Amino acid sequence: MLAAGAAGLTASALRLVGPFRSLPRPPGPPALSGTATGAVSAETLGTLLAATRAVVLEPIEATHYAAFFRWRAEHLPGHHALYERFRVTVDGIARREVGLAFSQCSPAAQRRILRPALDIRAKQAAGGWPSGVGERDWLLYERHIVREALALFARTDAWILLGYEAWPGTPRGLTRYLQAPRRKA
Repeated sequence: MLAAGAAGLTASALRLVGPFRSLPRPPGPPALSGTATGAVSAETLGTLLAATRAVVLEPIEATHYAAFFRWRAEHLPGHHALYERFRVTVDGIARREVGLAFSQCSPAAQRRILRPALDIRAKQAAGGWPSGVGERDWLLYERHIVREALALFARTDAWILLGYEAWPGTPRGLTRYLQAPRRKA
């Protein structure tokens, strides 16, 4: 009797859960297309570095950011096309608003142009998903450009701003023991 009751309870629970399986779910995050890799152009690299400076708002060492973006464009499918599309998008907005290329705009204008990429995370946290093609593009820009640039900053230049000589994994202080200590005045 107990087994029959448990079987009946299980069957009724499955009947209740069944309709919920078919509820529409919000679309997942957009994925990068599997387009070919390639070398990033100088204009695009300048735009990516300008966007990084605008987002970070601190001095950065541009060489390792440039190497980071170059490597991703040359080795990860979809990134080359995404970077080029990002340059076209932000340059178009900058030319309409300011009359200059994005990389030549002031940091305040660059940040204003990048506002949709900075705000998209708040929209997602509130439970919203990108509705249009433009919003989906800004979500891609936020995930693969803005977020990656901030993560690279946190792993590198942020350590310098905190007072360290270099970031973790970088050799430092190897010759300090050969130097005489500083004299106190």
